Amino acid sequence: MPLRHSVFLTISLPECHHSERIVISQFQQGEAMRRWRHAHACLKAWFGLFVSVGFLGPGSALAQARDRPPTVPPDFVATPVGYFHRSCIFRVGEDEAVRQDYIEKLDGTRRAFGRCARPSFDLAGNPRDLSNAPTATGWLASSQMWSAPLEWISATWTVPPPPVVVGSQVIYLFPGLVPGYNSYILQPVLAWNGEAALGQRWAIYSWDCCTLGNTFHSDPVPVEPGETIAGFVWGTGCDQQTGICSDWQVRTSGQYASSTVPSFPPGSVGQALPLAVGGALEVRNLDSCNQLPPVSAYTFSNTSVRQVGGATISPTWAPHVDSTTPACVSSVGVSSSTTTIYRTCESGLTLCAGVCVDLASDWRNCGACGRSCPYGCTQGQCNTEPPGGCPVGTIDCCGDGSCVKPSVCAKIGCL
Repeated sequence: MPLRHSVFLTISLPECHHSERIVISQFQQGEAMRRWRHAHACLKAWFGLFVSVGFLGPGSALAQARDRPPTVPPDFVATPVGYFHRSCIFRVGEDEAVRQDYIEKLDGTRRAFGRCARPSFDLAGNPRDLSNAPTATGWLASSQMWSAPLEWISATWTVPPPPVVVGSQVIYLFPGLVPGYNSYILQPVLAWNGEAALGQRWAIYSWDCCTLGNTFHSDPVPVEPGETIAGFVWGTGCDQQTGICSDWQVRTSGQYASSTVPSFPPGSVGQALPLAVGGALEVRNLDSCNQLPPVSAYTFSNTSVRQVGGATISPTWAPHVDSTTPACVSSVGVSSSTTTIYRTCESGLTLCAGVCVDLASDWRNCGACGRSCPYGCTQGQCNTEPPGGCPVGTIDCCGDGSCVKPSVCAKIGCL
């Protein structure tokens, strides 16, 4: 099914015809859309990159990290790249643009932003050193690849069912491009419970971190289980000598809607991006593996990577499984175009149809996945009679230990 809408994080170039080529050649959607985007591109040539900004509200689920590290103050917000003070997080719309040190709306009004005056923290609560930050924490698993400077990554993945056990957990699934440490990342994101205004559901949005110590994201757009998500990060105006691109866009698209964050103007990224993430699973507030979606694996497919200069490469992905508690990932499988993150369960539990169960007592999976026992399960064996009660869906309406369906009770005179 064709994509209907998209949300972009865009860095515009001064040449109108070049801006049109960037947008249209990648996402042709008919003559009417082409003309609109041509006009939009021309406006960007005059006014720059147009985006709007708003702060995350205090009710945002991102701000409610229940088990935040003790070193992180309560007014800091959890994001996919660590904890930031809410004054340093900006929401970006499609009709607005982020310049080097200000945000400009379509009507030309500006709102300045400076270097974030507050510290930021990685996901473990350590202060982030933006000049040489450590590897990101909070990821359960990922695939990664080092390369010559990159200008493009794209991938598709599927929105999974909602978690079986719903609490305060936040779940992120994404590919992305980074400079090699977590001081900067461009990422199209699928998130569960990532935005309080949407409730506990799946949504897509695009993230760009961290110009002047700030982080920016597009408006979140709800998506439904089963939808195919397409994520794109691409640069233009790239210098083949330095590998630095002047313009970047991040786009996250569903089958019915999209969310794009316009990227930043020349100099705001200011570095080459030689590290690609083929797919990553990141979580917050995870108490049990059943708080993950009930699937056996999460797969990123159709992954495409291009180096600066336009050469498409065949990536050799390095799989990574991070040491976490609970440990909910067993392994990461990779090919040049796919990344599959395989689930597992806590010690003593077994993954059956994406759910962690105790084979010794689960009547639906007694001794083995899918082995159902109507009278219950004891030590992995099916009970031959009701153990002091009736199985689900039956009752002892006559009081003689006979378990029958409720509809039978009246027929046998016991109701």
